[in-house]
Amino acid sequence: MGSSFRRWIRSRTTRRALAGLLVGLALILVAGQLLGWWPAVLDSLRGTAGVQGVIPSEVTLSYFTGQAGGSQAMLLWETGTEINNQGFNLYRSGQPGEPFVPINNELIPSLAQGGPAGATYQFVDTPPAAGTIEYRLESVDGQGLTNYLGATAVELAMPSSPPQPGMAQRLFLPLVRR
Repeated sequence: MGSSFRRWIRSRTTRRALAGLLVGLALILVAGQLLGWWPAVLDSLRGTAGVQGVIPSEVTLSYFTGQAGGSQAMLLWETGTEINNQGFNLYRSGQPGEPFVPINNELIPSLAQGGPAGATYQFVDTPPAAGTIEYRLESVDGQGLTNYLGATAVELAMPSSPPQPGMAQRLFLPLVRR
């Protein structure tokens, strides 16, 4: 079988057929580019075929992280590109298994709207309780379509409360001998 396969590959007919196939594929690629077929093919692969006026959007997330600061969480993220991006929504979940709820009242506007460049963002959240708080980041494009970008968690400590009047308090002082 090995030698017959080698003879078949080496035959002039096989080489001509393979060359014709490659030329045909190249012509299809060039014609598709010239006639504008590729946007329709890409739309079909994305699932947006037949939707008129859809401008492709792309947001690449460089990082999304959170930092605890007392009873607040500072959410930081950076994008590499923001093509056709209107802005962002943030969602919070206080306990594992709880649904995520939106925490921004208005869309956080894109700082690099419509451009190929990215930007850096920050948002301060004051959750109702301490513990591990989970956050999700979502982008919103020009047509209002959303895309989930990433998640992070922040561990918030219980806020220390000042002593209440009338409560017994102990004060320890060092004993100094002379």
